[in-house]
Amino acid sequence: MTQKRLLLLVVGFALFVRALAFFAFSDSFYNTSRLIPQFSVAHNLLTENGQSVDTKFIEKSGKYVNELQRLVPFEELLNRFSTGKLDANPEITDTWGMAYITAFFWWVTNSRSYLPMQFFQIVLDSITILPIFWLTLLLFSKKEIATIAAIAYAVFPSFLFLSTTLNRDYYSAWGIIWSTYFFVSWVTKADKSIWKLVVASFILSVSLWLRPTILFVPAIWGIYYYFHHRNWKGIKTIVPILVVMFTIEFVVFVLPFSMQYHSKYGEYNFSSGLNGGAFWAGLGEFDNKYHFVCNDDSAMSRAVELGFPSDGVMYTPEFSRLLKEDAMKIIRQDPMFFAGVLVKRYSFFFFARPPLGISERSNIHFARMHLPFMDFVRQYPLEGMEVIVKAGIALLLPLCTIALLFFRRKDWKAILFLIMLWQYPLIVHLPTHLENRYIVPHFFALIIATSCLGYYLSRKIFK
Repeated sequence: MTQKRLLLLVVGFALFVRALAFFAFSDSFYNTSRLIPQFSVAHNLLTENGQSVDTKFIEKSGKYVNELQRLVPFEELLNRFSTGKLDANPEITDTWGMAYITAFFWWVTNSRSYLPMQFFQIVLDSITILPIFWLTLLLFSKKEIATIAAIAYAVFPSFLFLSTTLNRDYYSAWGIIWSTYFFVSWVTKADKSIWKLVVASFILSVSLWLRPTILFVPAIWGIYYYFHHRNWKGIKTIVPILVVMFTIEFVVFVLPFSMQYHSKYGEYNFSSGLNGGAFWAGLGEFDNKYHFVCNDDSAMSRAVELGFPSDGVMYTPEFSRLLKEDAMKIIRQDPMFFAGVLVKRYSFFFFARPPLGISERSNIHFARMHLPFMDFVRQYPLEGMEVIVKAGIALLLPLCTIALLFFRRKDWKAILFLIMLWQYPLIVHLPTHLENRYIVPHFFALIIATSCLGYYLSRKIFK
């Protein structure tokens, strides 16, 4: 079978399984309340209010969606919590990439339906099989490994789920996968056309409007480039290339967003991840003897105690400053507490449990039920099986990736590169705040590495 026909079959298969997943998960609740601000901005963009939000609408809609734990049609939210036209408050507390994507589809379809975006994500993720195949082929030079990786990505439950539900983490994964492929293609092939570097940088730069913390991914690319040369010439070549890449990111994302932020608040910022509110909440990711709790309501309550207006907007500079000072006061008093948080955070998220969609649909979560595991499995067998599968994935993929480094030492450059891509969100988010959803977009690196290990183990067993 030719490579072109093989890829068409795998893409078609991926499209088929995602269509099935759509009927299972399309109305699932997956951090949907976090998208209400994005939908509010999208609506205002189309009603000539510009890039603005209705903070009261967002608060009421978010609570309503959280109570129902399902994807609520935007028309229903408009009818329930507004007169159809939202207030226009030009707050800039987040990057509005998802808002512009939403506005585009709502403008094209002249509706407020989520379905066009979901169908687009399904098709886009099916096509993303191609760079997974090509990237694996470039890294390990074996069509068999590339085929296994492509099929594994096609059926990997987390990407099935993410591609059918509304979330911006999917677009982050898409940007990293495609841009990484173009860069590795430039490094490993004889053709050193500059257009590949420009395309890689541009795709990643656009993705920054959805997840700003992927800003420093080109640094990992630079290390991989050095792996291929390991001499002074390689360093002299990659440094100006990285300068150009970061310049493109600066022009496409950092500069315009920072200028918007500065025009509103009089200071510069390019990520809510740098916000003191996220830093404060991150200290409450684990049980602690202080007042830190990892949710927005607790952060807002604490900010109000510190003098923030009760009707103020979260993640604005004043909100950030108050909570950052509150967090730093405790850290200065008890630095070992902060060190403990960092150790726990890294250890916990090293084995991140990706969403599979079952508990998100039923709203039955093991962590919230406070039941012994076996009692939980007996009462909720499907959700109990999901817990087991999540734990298996969380353990298997990282351990297989690390094992591959010792099993295939001749491929150390490719394997270390995949490990760095996987570890990137853990390192970047480690000082502030970390969630599983930040890590899942990087699981493609673990899928590729595990596919490689599976291929060589099967050859060893069945030779």
